[in-house]
Amino acid sequence: MILKDIKKFYGQMFDAEQKVADYILQNPQKIVQMSMAELAAASGTSDATVMRMCRHIGQSGFYQLKIGIAVETSDPNLESRNITGSKAPKDVVDYVEAFSDSFSNMPKSISMEQINQCLDLICKANTVYSFAWGNTNTIAQDLGHRFLRMGINTFCSDNIEYIFRGIILAKKHDVLVAISHSGQSVYTIESMKLAKAHGLSNILITNSTEGAAASYADVVLYCNVNSNKTNGWGNEWGGESHVAELMVIDMLLYFLKERKTNMKIGHKSEEILAQFKL
Repeated sequence: MILKDIKKFYGQMFDAEQKVADYILQNPQKIVQMSMAELAAASGTSDATVMRMCRHIGQSGFYQLKIGIAVETSDPNLESRNITGSKAPKDVVDYVEAFSDSFSNMPKSISMEQINQCLDLICKANTVYSFAWGNTNTIAQDLGHRFLRMGINTFCSDNIEYIFRGIILAKKHDVLVAISHSGQSVYTIESMKLAKAHGLSNILITNSTEGAAASYADVVLYCNVNSNKTNGWGNEWGGESHVAELMVIDMLLYFLKERKTNMKIGHKSEEILAQFKL
């Protein structure tokens, strides 16, 4: 029993994990309808803390925890929300349709005005710093590589000390593009705080309107992933959030192409590197 196990192991949990446990014990029926990011935000913690708490009580992940709680609370709407997976996609077509539906709200939350604000900051920057923590850093690395191909000087690293030192050495008008699905990643928040203290502008790509990272951002690009469309299975391993973040990056690159005046630099680098490609 999930709730019983939470109480059993409560004393062995770290303080942050206990915050998650407290919220679950006080709001068990709400948990069934929440994403991991929403639970992290509601409990004032992070996605990583939620996962640690799940594993502390013997659950492999948040999805499994939701199933257990739904059964325990005998939620009458359980089947209609597909938490048990009884109506989960059975073939490729169903999977793609259900997955793509979760991004349908994105155009409602990102305006052309916000995109243009980001482009103004990027075009003025000598260097664009790109950072995310954990497995999201692969998205930040992708952003850095694609910016370089367009001739934009980019600094990106998954080493927190390295990115901090880079920010400290940044010049006027430089920009940090930070990515955090929950908006609660400690290292991402600290990098934004450091960037703000050294005069950089911050662009945040996130799925949380309540994450602490947003308070340090000059522009917030809210992915607005609707996990209810997939009842959470689409983001069990970061799938939905990563696709959404890549879509936002594509938006920036698409409209940046019309604004950036030094595109030839990117073409020149491609010409030079072409001789090394097989």
